[in-house]
Amino acid sequence: MQNIISELYQGNISPAEHYRPKIDEHIKLLQERSERCDSFMEKLPEELHLEFIQIYDERSDTLPFELEETFVDGFRLGAQMMLDVLLGGEMKNKA
Repeated sequence: MQNIISELYQGNISPAEHYRPKIDEHIKLLQERSERCDSFMEKLPEELHLEFIQIYDERSDTLPFELEETFVDGFRLGAQMMLDVLLGGEMKNKA
């Protein structure tokens, strides 16, 4: 098995593709949002359905960027924590 950094670089590890909400509250919020959208769509005239879907999809287009930034920030924090543990706190105030 190759090291994890090589696996990540080569695209064999893709955290974003494996993301699934696991927190019950998050799943409930997603379901509620979906139900609200469906309810709203029923109130719209037929000619506005497609426009609403396009606007909603455009809003969703930013999600991959947000997930990427979250992953990068979490990765950096994890690396900083490991350095702090390994170097015994010598990295304080250097970040």
